[in-house]
Amino acid sequence: MSSNNKRIHQTIHPVTRSSKVKPTKRHGEPATDTWTRLAKAITEILNHNASKLSFEEHYRYAYNMVLYKQGTKLFNGVRDLVASHLDEQANRQIQPNFPVLTSTITSTTTAFIPTKEPEVPPQPSMVPPSNHKGKARAVESTLQKLETSSTEQAIPSLTQTHQIALISGNAADRLTVIQSQERFLKAVRDVWDDHVACMKKLRDVLKYMDKVYTAAPGNNFDWMPPVWDLGLYVFLTHVIRSPKHPISAYLINAIITLITSERLGDTINTSVLRSATEMMSDLMNHSIDIIKRVDDKDGGYGGGPVGESIYASDFEPLFLAESRAFYRNESNRLLNDCDASEYLKKVERRLVEEEMRSQAYLHVPTEQALSSILDEELLQKHISGILHHPSGGLTMMIEHDAKDDLRRLYTLLMRLEETGLNSLKDGVKDWIRERGRLINEGSGSGQASEEGGAQPVTGVGNGPALQWVSEVIVLRDKFLAIHAESFAGNKVLQSAIDGAFSSFINANKRSPEFISLFIDDKLKKGTKGRTEEEIEHELEKTIALYRHLNEKDIFEKYYKAHLAKRLLFGKLVSEDTERGVLAKLKVESGTAFTRDSEGMLKDLKMSNEMGKHFKDWCRKNHPDSPFDLVVTVGSSSMWPMSQGTSTAMILPKQLDEAIKQYERFYSTRHSGRRLGWHPELGHLELKIKFRKSVHELHVSTMAGVVVLLFDGMEEGRKFTYPEIRAATGLTDGDLKRTLQSLACAKYKILLKEPRSKEINEDVDTFKFNYAFTNPMTRIKIQTITNKVETRAEAKETNDRVEEDRRLHTEACIVRVMKTRQRLSYIELNNEVINQLAKRFKPTQTVIKTSIEKLIEKDYLARDATDRRVLIYLA
Repeated sequence: MSSNNKRIHQTIHPVTRSSKVKPTKRHGEPATDTWTRLAKAITEILNHNASKLSFEEHYRYAYNMVLYKQGTKLFNGVRDLVASHLDEQANRQIQPNFPVLTSTITSTTTAFIPTKEPEVPPQPSMVPPSNHKGKARAVESTLQKLETSSTEQAIPSLTQTHQIALISGNAADRLTVIQSQERFLKAVRDVWDDHVACMKKLRDVLKYMDKVYTAAPGNNFDWMPPVWDLGLYVFLTHVIRSPKHPISAYLINAIITLITSERLGDTINTSVLRSATEMMSDLMNHSIDIIKRVDDKDGGYGGGPVGESIYASDFEPLFLAESRAFYRNESNRLLNDCDASEYLKKVERRLVEEEMRSQAYLHVPTEQALSSILDEELLQKHISGILHHPSGGLTMMIEHDAKDDLRRLYTLLMRLEETGLNSLKDGVKDWIRERGRLINEGSGSGQASEEGGAQPVTGVGNGPALQWVSEVIVLRDKFLAIHAESFAGNKVLQSAIDGAFSSFINANKRSPEFISLFIDDKLKKGTKGRTEEEIEHELEKTIALYRHLNEKDIFEKYYKAHLAKRLLFGKLVSEDTERGVLAKLKVESGTAFTRDSEGMLKDLKMSNEMGKHFKDWCRKNHPDSPFDLVVTVGSSSMWPMSQGTSTAMILPKQLDEAIKQYERFYSTRHSGRRLGWHPELGHLELKIKFRKSVHELHVSTMAGVVVLLFDGMEEGRKFTYPEIRAATGLTDGDLKRTLQSLACAKYKILLKEPRSKEINEDVDTFKFNYAFTNPMTRIKIQTITNKVETRAEAKETNDRVEEDRRLHTEACIVRVMKTRQRLSYIELNNEVINQLAKRFKPTQTVIKTSIEKLIEKDYLARDATDRRVLIYLA
């Protein structure tokens, strides 16, 4: 192989040369000369004469001093120059603008001095404002105190002196105070703005010192503050907390004084306030120690810049204390001078003002703390005074439907969360209960009458019941509107309102009967003068009252009785409406509750069909019947009446024969059934020929029996009360009401002697009024009745209810034990109460008695080892 084709393998190693970064040659001139040049430049910067200075040149001066271990000299020099400049600024610009404190700022009326909180030093006592010489001495004393006192001691004196003029001085005094405070704050702002501008330039020139000589906060070694922080520290030490001038006291006082003047309605310059608070938030408390530590020989500073701003430590506590005192006194004054409505309006306005004020020149933590103070001083401490204010409190707001005031009250009290809500809730509940008590007392005329006693024609009837329900509905409508429009649909208040209604509704033992009577009245009137929507709306409101009833089973008894009368007396105006009410009740209480009522409607429909067949049967078998008989056949288990035939009433021969015909017809269709007759629940239509006219009278069966006594008698024939009673077999109560309707009411079919509206069974006599006349051919005569139960009727109803409750309780116990097999007495008791709650609340006595009876009947047994445990026996 040719040598030209040989590959030559060579390893090339890089040449490594040792190299060093050579330090910059030491500056030729001494550090003192460098600092002299730099100090002159810094002075020019502080005096705003930096336009001709070279940034690079002076940056290099600072760079060299740090580089050659002269950082401490540079740092201290900068500090001293800035401090000296700020001392001069404080003397030249701020001190001459201190707010004027002279004896001219006086008042001609008693001054108001806000009470200080415990953390604020007590204010010196104020000389009565009527003594002008004394006030001048007080001002001079304040001036002297400012020269010798600490900031904490000086601020209350300043605040007191200026607020004398603000709160009780004339307009000129107030304007003088405001202008002097604003001039002072503008002077501080100008010095601060000038200082910030200078420190920004110095920070650029001394950037290398910040980078190398000072360390970032948080390191574990000693550090010096950066130039910017140093500037803040020096400003705080030599201006705000200057040992020569009480600037801090004047500053805080100026802010508080201007805020107070704005609260009193004066116009102020909010921009100077915002500048002052922003400046104070930039100045930190711990900066006081920086200067002293920097002066140490080792030049170190331990720790980092972590601490509160002087806004938070110096201004905010005193401002909040002054605000608390201001609003404490204002709330007391307003409650004495204003009614509750006006007070709430002023509180609402104050809250809006303070929120705007906080957003304008205060900080978020202050806004939150101030809001809490306002809530406490304006609302929480005066909840009772507001709600029970003799002029326009909660009672008057509700009575006058002051929905705007109630909305404002609710909104403000909700700021207090649970405390405010509970107070409002209790106030509303108390008002409803008291108004309900008055409504219940107003229904006293609806109490049961004497045993079987008849009410006079002008008697109350069902008036108290209708009035009671109407008033409760109006009251409920009132609070539905208040709850929706003023209380924002608050669920806690809704529960309280419902509870208060339930309390007074159930306090009226006759409320189930009254509600049933109200429904009965509306259903009997039908759509007369009303639309179906109006009827539906009224019934819906009534069902809402029904929901409050604890004893729904009693309501069921009355409702069934009233429904039966509507069906039997032909007062069923609309079957659809009846079924609509039953549907609502079924939703509230279940199917079992309305089963009997629905069965009665079904019986009526079947009776109508049966009546058609009876007419056909009569035409075939008794074509000569003198009148038509209409019979309603109902199941005895569903209709609210005693079983069997009512034999007390003595029926006319014609009517008795017609009844026997119907029985024969009925037996052809239902051979195994027996009919029990209740003629007292029926009515008759009698066609009577009087002397001058013929009329058709629509009367009850009892009234018809009495009228038919005079059929065939000679004109002028009289019957005594005992004779009528013996001939008809009616009880005294029924007979007296019947005679009242025939002889004492609008249509006098009978004439009574002596004439009166009361029935006297010993002396009264009755004769037929042949001279009766009326322009109407068909006349309906209503029997005078106690639509509200008599005491005897009420007792009978209560007895039936108690018996039904006992049966329901026993059945419920059996159901529960059959499912659970074994339960303690307490567990069984609670379960039974829960299951029966929709119908009624069983008493402990009823439950205990029912358990004992079931044990006797061998449905239950007690456990052999624990007598408190019950066992179900299959």
